[in-house]
Amino acid sequence: MSLDNFKKIHHLIGLHIPIVKGCLEGKVNCSLEVLDILKNCQSSEHFRIDEICLHEKEVTLEKIKPCNSKLNISLKILESDSSLIFKDLNDMLNKRLSLHKGENIEDFYFWSFDQYVGSDFESTLKSKLKSLCLLIKGLADLAHYHDNKSETGNSSYIFVNESDISNGHPLVIETKITEEMLIEPLIDVSIFDDFSTSKLGNKNPNIGREKSIFRATLIEYIKSKSSHSGDEFSLLIQGWDDFITLFKRNFDTYISGFAFHKARKEVADAELSIASELSKIMGEIGGKVLGIPISMVAIIPIVNSKSIFESIIISLGLLISSIISSQVISNQQNQLNRVLHAKKIMFPPDESQNSKLPDFLEDLVKNASENLDINYFKLNITLWFFRIISWLPAILGVIAVVNLYGMELDVKATSAICIPSLLIVFTMKSKWAKKYVLGKTC
Repeated sequence: MSLDNFKKIHHLIGLHIPIVKGCLEGKVNCSLEVLDILKNCQSSEHFRIDEICLHEKEVTLEKIKPCNSKLNISLKILESDSSLIFKDLNDMLNKRLSLHKGENIEDFYFWSFDQYVGSDFESTLKSKLKSLCLLIKGLADLAHYHDNKSETGNSSYIFVNESDISNGHPLVIETKITEEMLIEPLIDVSIFDDFSTSKLGNKNPNIGREKSIFRATLIEYIKSKSSHSGDEFSLLIQGWDDFITLFKRNFDTYISGFAFHKARKEVADAELSIASELSKIMGEIGGKVLGIPISMVAIIPIVNSKSIFESIIISLGLLISSIISSQVISNQQNQLNRVLHAKKIMFPPDESQNSKLPDFLEDLVKNASENLDINYFKLNITLWFFRIISWLPAILGVIAVVNLYGMELDVKATSAICIPSLLIVFTMKSKWAKKYVLGKTC
């Protein structure tokens, strides 16, 4: 409350009385209230009672008793960088050099205006001064280098273009608060709170990249005002809202590009994964399908055979081979259906779900889905073709036997061919047979 006491003394002496060479001199009543104020002033760090005279004689405060006389007092303002008593705003900026380094002051008094903390003017000024100090502190934390050897005595902060360190010219911002800056509207510097890594719970994964984009945007914005070299700090304050808008746009562009790259990679990985499964289906069956034309060669021994028994055995072998080939291809068709189901999960066909995606991602999903549908259609047709021709050796074998020995076949021979064939087909297709004969769980 020492500044409050100084203000009271200044009012008692008279606001029209100037402070000359750091001294305030005048007359006050020798009342109990005034004496109490003067006693409270003895502990002040910003001024001291230099002299008290009663009846033109110098006296000590402890020996004075309340009376109807006047006291001649002299107060000495202590001049230092920690002083809080100034003539006006310009005097404060000239004397309190630590302000230009971001060291804010919560309390001060302008004796020429009779302005003190608590008034509307002083509250507004206090908020503006605090925001400017926070801005300077924020720049200091983000700067690549500090230069405290400036000829003006102010701090300079150096920012380097991180994308072109070798050829880029650094940006130098010398921080000096002026009266004009404090007349400007209050600026919002809350962005530096987002950059603070000392805050508990700050787990922003993009904090490092966000700082880099801030530095790059700062260089971009200031250097776009090339005709104002040497006044970078003032330019930044005057165009602070425009700068923040540019920074947010640059950061959104980075995030969008990152999200696009990530989404594009995920779609590509999903498409390649499904395409790989489709290719694997064809690769696994390729060797087995080659057995179909080889099986057809067995028809030649049937034609050249001199025994009906040999021909029937060969025909039975071709039938078994056809059944096995057909089942192998059927299994691959089932696998293809499972891949199709997985594809529908990754790339849902429902247009209402896709419409919720961003346009670029919707196009990627649509193109990938269409390409995979084409691959599925071709592979499905191919498998059905292979499954049909897998029965060709058996059919040709039966035709050959019937043509050669049709008249000689009796009931027993026909039964010898049909019954085993039917048993094989029953075993392969019947759920009961799979469960109790082959021991498979359906």
